[in-house]
Amino acid sequence: MVNTSSNFGGTIPEYYDRCMGPAWFEPFAADLVARLPENPPGHVLEIACGTGIVTRRIREHLNPACRVVASDISKPMLEYARNKLAPGEGIEWREADATRLPFADGEFGAVVCAFGVMFVPDRRAVFREARRVLKENGTLLFIV
Repeated sequence: MVNTSSNFGGTIPEYYDRCMGPAWFEPFAADLVARLPENPPGHVLEIACGTGIVTRRIREHLNPACRVVASDISKPMLEYARNKLAPGEGIEWREADATRLPFADGEFGAVVCAFGVMFVPDRRAVFREARRVLKENGTLLFIV
């Protein structure tokens, strides 16, 4: 289970987005999303969406009819991302623990996670949950 005492609140979301994002996360986000099929066999789930850097790229990459769910355990990070991206972007925001995803078995055609797995003490649980919510032959993409 994730240590929720580190909720990435205060000024951390803004720092992530304005400083670390352009320097570290943007190039990896572009590479990760380029590997995502444009028409996955179902909805797309992003785990540990942070400030929405990858989320925006996922949404731009996919057909607008494809459901995109962006999740994070940190409410402050999730709120920052939600406020940064326009409401009409077609993104569903969900507070969720990556080790206990609140989604049905086989609900998603792709699961994407950029720099989130490394923050979770029980990595096996993250991958077990990602596999559980993926459709058969779904795509799992992650970067650490």
